[in-house]
Amino acid sequence: MCLGSPPQRLLELQMAVDVSAARLTAHTINGMAANIGADTLRGLAMEMEDAERDGNLEAVGGRMDELNVFYKQLRTGMVFTFPG
Repeated sequence: MCLGSPPQRLLELQMAVDVSAARLTAHTINGMAANIGADTLRGLAMEMEDAERDGNLEAVGGRMDELNVFYKQLRTGMVFTFPG
């Protein structure tokens, strides 16, 4: 997983103005998290993807802070574990 990509994806998710764009971005974050075993981040992305599927962008917006926190924790752990 490229650690540079998720911040861009998080920004895309925040800026999404329609449900289909938001769902695709959440799905991408879900897949990236699954590839590296980041289960908490993946679970949250899945919840957001489901909310988007139901057309509930408000619920997605309410979870953005939490998604950002999980991503930052993941990034910190990976940098600590795999210093570059």
